[in-house]
Amino acid sequence: MIFLIDGTNFAHRIFHTTNEDQDYLDRFFASFENYVNILKPTEWIFFFDSGRSEYRLSLCPEYKANRDVVEGAVEKRA
Repeated sequence: MIFLIDGTNFAHRIFHTTNEDQDYLDRFFASFENYVNILKPTEWIFFFDSGRSEYRLSLCPEYKANRDVVEGAVEKRA
């Protein structure tokens, strides 16, 4: 089984469920390891998008509108 991971979404979810006293990267890899132990994939692939899609925004201006900009916030927790 190939395990495809939306890395951007995965990182976003982990970031917003990790408080400042927790190590973000430890939480990220622990969550990933948990999925691997449960699903037991033979291969896994992370993929990431590069931000807001102009194409999607043209179709739906509300696309990702509820996401705050967190520039530098991940580096502070890493």
